[in-house]
Amino acid sequence: MTFNSVYEITNNLSTVAGQHMIEHFTGSSLDDRWTETEVNPAATFAMNDSVDGGFRITADGGANNEGMINFNNKRQYSPTDCAVIWVEKDVQNTSYTGYCGLANGITGVDSDFPEIALLYNWSANTNMGLRTGDASTKSTTESSVALDTDWHCHKIVLTSTDVQQTIDGVLQTVKTSNRPTAILQPVAGVFGNGKSIDVRYCEAYNT
Repeated sequence: MTFNSVYEITNNLSTVAGQHMIEHFTGSSLDDRWTETEVNPAATFAMNDSVDGGFRITADGGANNEGMINFNNKRQYSPTDCAVIWVEKDVQNTSYTGYCGLANGITGVDSDFPEIALLYNWSANTNMGLRTGDASTKSTTESSVALDTDWHCHKIVLTSTDVQQTIDGVLQTVKTSNRPTAILQPVAGVFGNGKSIDVRYCEAYNT
């Protein structure tokens, strides 16, 4: 794992060229540099007891429940010069929303995230999507990859002109609208009644 001393500073960090984090979601518990949040209780969080199962986030109970993890609100990544990689799978693909990527906020899949760049798997859509948001507006563009319950590698690259989404090594989406302008942190979560998302790997870096 690669860090520099800026990690030790708390919220609202300035971005640093070369800032780089890597997380393998393994072991018996989540590393303490992540915060588990029951956005709308109840939600549960646990290492998935299977080979390379990663970490599971589950929105328990009611239809509006949501759980998520964030990088202890350490916002270190540039909205115009960074990339994030997540390896994840949605445990279900009906009546749910699963997401992972970067966000400025610490709670909520949509209205409580001020600015975002997320893989956005929403069961109302047919395909996996890229959701971005600036300070006032959010929008989603679907890829050509159908929603499923398999593992996928997602990469989101933010530049000064666009946001690019790659799924399993294939460029799927380039968005020029509603790009975030605030510094960001890695996040992942799920919204729905008894729905889960598994995350196996995360990497984020300023380019």
